[in-house]
Amino acid sequence: MKKVVGIAIVLIMILTLVGCGGGGGGGASDSKYVGTWTMTSVDVFGDGERTLAKDINMSGTLDVKSNGKIDVTLDGSKSSDNWQEKDGKLVLDSGLTGELVDGEIALDVMGVIMYFGK
Repeated sequence: MKKVVGIAIVLIMILTLVGCGGGGGGGASDSKYVGTWTMTSVDVFGDGERTLAKDINMSGTLDVKSNGKIDVTLDGSKSSDNWQEKDGKLVLDSGLTGELVDGEIALDVMGVIMYFGK
């Protein structure tokens, strides 16, 4: 039960942060992040233990566009933001950051890591 409550809180934080993004995007058409990514797993406690998203009834996508925009959909709720690649990392205007780990985007949200694969 604690895991479900923790995940719900994280989802609310993500949607709130992404919804606060502003300004123009600085994406690049040749960035390794451009494309549609689907949530595969979640490290709820940031301890390296990943749980399959489907096993905890979570779903989500990152639609990273070459024009510097990103659409984040989590459990059916969609928000948009701007992104750019800085020092090899995916950086959203809202302050969220992600990086490629074993071919997946690992998006860090206050210590909770969500993994998205193509």
